[in-house]
Amino acid sequence: KLFIETFYPDFMDFFLSWGEAIQRADLFRYFVLHKFGGLYADMDIELLERIDTKKWLGNESCQVFIQESPNKVVDGNLQNTFMSSTPSNRLW
Repeated sequence: KLFIETFYPDFMDFFLSWGEAIQRADLFRYFVLHKFGGLYADMDIELLERIDTKKWLGNESCQVFIQESPNKVVDGNLQNTFMSSTPSNRLW
């Protein structure tokens, strides 16, 4: 809550309105990526190769990356388990 109060006070009521803690954790990820940019990965993501930070974080043609779901029928189209973004990207 302190992060939202500090950097996004106008969104505090919206943030708190999300009932479950896990929902607020998901929302928190987007605020952090908006503020600082960077790479986010869930703790249970297994990397099969080294992450090329220039590809994901220093490439102007890839300002936002969100992992596509392998099972679109069950999961929808996108997952928030592995994402990268430039700071202040308008997507967030």
